[in-house]
Amino acid sequence: MLMATVIPAGFANCSLGIRLAGDPEDMAITFGIGLTDPAAQPTQAQVQTLFTNLANTLDQDTPSHFSYVNGRMTVGPNIHAGGANPGTLYEVPLAVPGTVTATTVPQNSALLVRKNTALAGRKGKGRLYLPFVFEIGVNNIGQLDASNVAATNTYMAAFLAACNAAPFSGMVLLHNKIVGPGAPPVQVIPDPTPVTSLVCQPVIATQRRRLRK
Repeated sequence: MLMATVIPAGFANCSLGIRLAGDPEDMAITFGIGLTDPAAQPTQAQVQTLFTNLANTLDQDTPSHFSYVNGRMTVGPNIHAGGANPGTLYEVPLAVPGTVTATTVPQNSALLVRKNTALAGRKGKGRLYLPFVFEIGVNNIGQLDASNVAATNTYMAAFLAACNAAPFSGMVLLHNKIVGPGAPPVQVIPDPTPVTSLVCQPVIATQRRRLRK
């Protein structure tokens, strides 16, 4: 069976906080990232620079009523032979507003971006959701305009590249711990998988909990 997501030494789990004006609850996009030196912890300033650069890759195609408000990073390991370990948490403030003046559909609709890797199958793919869909860029059955998809792919390529700036070594998929049969059970911790591309899907996704109904 599968257990909670594992962050091995030399890797971190990240979330970039997004706020919609008038919405009382922030949203986030999440991803794993590697460290160039598994034995070293990043500094607070390096974490701040990473999240600022990531937000700046997205703001040119983000509506002005959305903004990037914080970054959170948990550096592994978050598990060891004796059991769970919280890892090392960093939190940094951001104040990066979107720059596009445009109407969007409600925030329970989102751009679905696939995290592709060299591995086949579902284990080799992840996803993230961008909670802003331009009203002018989607039709009545949820299909995105081709130019919207192309623009999203361009800035997500920049987002991916920004994850590969020292002391960070690129985006990865983090995996769950696998607990097999036996007494005591055998525990397998899969290695994180490098993400090779971020690709916007041509049909929007929905996230019901983002309207909190």
